[in-house]
Amino acid sequence: MALQRKALTAAVAATVMVVVVQCAKTPEVERPLDLASAAVEIEGWYLEVEPQVYVGDALFELVNGGAELYHRFGFVQALSAQYSDGEGRSIALDLFEMLYAQAARGIFSEKTSSTGEHLEIGDEASFESYYLNVRSGRFLITVTGFDSGPETTDGLLELARAVESRLARTSHQVSTAGGEWQRSAVLFANRAPRRSATTPASPDSRKTQHLTTLHRPRHETW
Repeated sequence: MALQRKALTAAVAATVMVVVVQCAKTPEVERPLDLASAAVEIEGWYLEVEPQVYVGDALFELVNGGAELYHRFGFVQALSAQYSDGEGRSIALDLFEMLYAQAARGIFSEKTSSTGEHLEIGDEASFESYYLNVRSGRFLITVTGFDSGPETTDGLLELARAVESRLARTSHQVSTAGGEWQRSAVLFANRAPRRSATTPASPDSRKTQHLTTLHRPRHETW
């Protein structure tokens, strides 16, 4: 009987050790970026309202029907911001922070197609119709223009470059600076950004029906 108890105790201890080791290997971002600082303003385009940051299940309020995809690849947080040029033109910025660069790459591949125009922004960029997707490290930037005019397209491209540049600088500072990281005060937003009746469907909601087969990318450090 005593031997059975010892054997049972050893088995339980071994199971606990396995669980602890597995939990220790779970990827985490120790110091998530203050995404609100990435919502920069560019000449001629201004923020309509305060940017909103979404953490955890709040992402479902931003990405209608497609949030599960981000969570399965490894989602940290997202930002949504609306811009206007004061002349009736609008641009939407959606920024996603993922756990690793390969997670952002997986999302990028799901949101783009071979018909897109490849641009030299960040690690890779694809412009399709009225929206632009940019991957920069573990971040995915989606900028959507609500018309196809040259003014909107130029603003869309300039905003994407400005945000990517800010991310490249800020993420480096976060990874090398000491001290405690301070979270933005706009985390856990409880509402989605307002969209007008004439706003095109977001790239995420339009492609949700095609995202039924998901593959978790291989481990990779960045």
